[in-house]
Amino acid sequence: MALDITALEAAAESEIEVGLTACQLAVARDNEVIWARSFGSATDTTRFWIASATKPIVSSALFHLIAENKLDIAKPVAHYAPEFGANGKQNVTVEQVLLMTCGFPSAEDIGATQHAELPSSQPGRSNPNPVLSTPTTACRRTGFWLN
Repeated sequence: MALDITALEAAAESEIEVGLTACQLAVARDNEVIWARSFGSATDTTRFWIASATKPIVSSALFHLIAENKLDIAKPVAHYAPEFGANGKQNVTVEQVLLMTCGFPSAEDIGATQHAELPSSQPGRSNPNPVLSTPTTACRRTGFWLN
């Protein structure tokens, strides 16, 4: 099946023309990127801070895993990623992370003022910080803690 990316390119170019500074698009099929392009001031090595924009994507993927019985949100995250359990996080459940009730510190709690200062901004490294509150007792916006 041939890939027609004409509409994608036209949409991105149109947004650049009306003021969007930069964007990147990619198409993947069967776990492989088959087309990618940068627009505006973006280059192929430009990285964007997308923060909460990933929540619907991650949630959709999690729903698929739950439906396939590959993920149990009542289990600790460390069941799936053992390294996550360091520094008092061994009992934090997937559900607590999803509901933001797991007690993780916020960026402000650890004194970070820019993304570059956040521990998770270093690829391949997990959060070295302990929980600040007992899980299920505090809702805290902590979107950067899971890579």
